[in-house]
Amino acid sequence: RRRHTRLQGDWSSDVCSSDLKPSRKPTRKPSIKPTYAPSQTPSYGGSGGSPYSIQCPSGKRLLSVGGRGGSWVNQLNGTCSSGTVLGPVGGTVGTAITAKNCTQGFTGASVTYGTYVGKISLTCGTTTKYTVIGSGQSSGSGTTKSFTCPSGQTLSGFGGKASVYRDSIYFQCSYGM
Repeated sequence: RRRHTRLQGDWSSDVCSSDLKPSRKPTRKPSIKPTYAPSQTPSYGGSGGSPYSIQCPSGKRLLSVGGRGGSWVNQLNGTCSSGTVLGPVGGTVGTAITAKNCTQGFTGASVTYGTYVGKISLTCGTTTKYTVIGSGQSSGSGTTKSFTCPSGQTLSGFGGKASVYRDSIYFQCSYGM
């Protein structure tokens, strides 16, 4: 606002302090934590059976995996770092495999498969073949594939197709606590 002085025609460009708006502090954008999408392995095994998928809650990892197995992997179950129990999914035949605990998280696996999933060997941290389910015999034998989760990720779930046996399986890796 301009003000008029006593001299006619003399307009001052002085600004009154009451005319000033409070200064705006520069706004800072809130920090956004990056989100990392889970990664999924290819599906290993045959094409039969019905789809299944069991996953830990977002941001959690698998701490234990167990199941039942014989010539093939018959059943799978697990426990997440949140305490969530996954499964069991699959049949009740075969020998019960006691769930093995891996507090640092499973970092990969080796899968032997043919028409069915014959054997799963999980990697705990850097220790290979930590939990073995199934013996990989009969139509569960044939091809063996191994994978390692991307750096910083651990197993957070699994899925595939199943009937009495695990016809196929895939694993999901994610960042988790």
